[in-house]
Amino acid sequence: MPTIRQLFADIYSAFKSLPSLSGREPTEEVVYTEISQEEKDAIAEVYYNGLAQIAKISQVLADDIDRNGAALQLLYKAAGIFKEMLPERKSYSFPSTAGSLGAAWLFPQAVKYVATPSATAPAYTSYPTNSWTLSITAGQPFYFFGDGTNYYKASPQTAKHSMLVIFKNGLVEIGTTPSIQQFRLWFEGISKYGIYTLPPVVDLTIESNKPIYQYQTPRPLIITYDKGIMWKALPSRTGSADIRILGFVFYEHDLFPDTTWVA
Repeated sequence: MPTIRQLFADIYSAFKSLPSLSGREPTEEVVYTEISQEEKDAIAEVYYNGLAQIAKISQVLADDIDRNGAALQLLYKAAGIFKEMLPERKSYSFPSTAGSLGAAWLFPQAVKYVATPSATAPAYTSYPTNSWTLSITAGQPFYFFGDGTNYYKASPQTAKHSMLVIFKNGLVEIGTTPSIQQFRLWFEGISKYGIYTLPPVVDLTIESNKPIYQYQTPRPLIITYDKGIMWKALPSRTGSADIRILGFVFYEHDLFPDTTWVA
């Protein structure tokens, strides 16, 4: 088995860091299988369809996410990890079919996949169900993942497993002055990490006359179903915040066999 450092060595320069695999150390070995060309084609179709849509809105944002194709290579590797983690061997297809694995750009129901999180469905987050709009209070922390006590995990449910991949700098706020300058990110069993902050130009849009504000993230994040994450933010204003996470979800077909409204 490769170590995390070995697996992601060829895309390190694009991100200036290694992806975080649910907080595992770079020297840890990771289960992995190379996905087939057919599977890569399915994932690439989903990826480029979404990237083209982002580029219509902001070419600057699309380029920063893509990083000359490194983001797609990240997805191929994460897909190989997820495939090898599962108890049953399945293959990716687009659209997904019964018995296969699916891939999609992140959407609210992929983050909060149950209305009431629990130990067996730990979708703990400050996001409400079915929405990217957060209710925030100045000086009171909120959580993209986790709730301060309970860690978030991708879906661990039988035949409904999932994995989330968050692109580097894949956190954008729409339509308002940015709400956050301080963050903290840590993982189940690894709570040693302190805060990270943003430069004072975060309150400027990434392109003129477009109300899109981009938050830096330290590195790409891969969130698995077997190890929890806590991602905390401290807002500087009170109100509603439309903060969207740009990334991917890999999932077993039975998690999203049809359109889904979490209730």
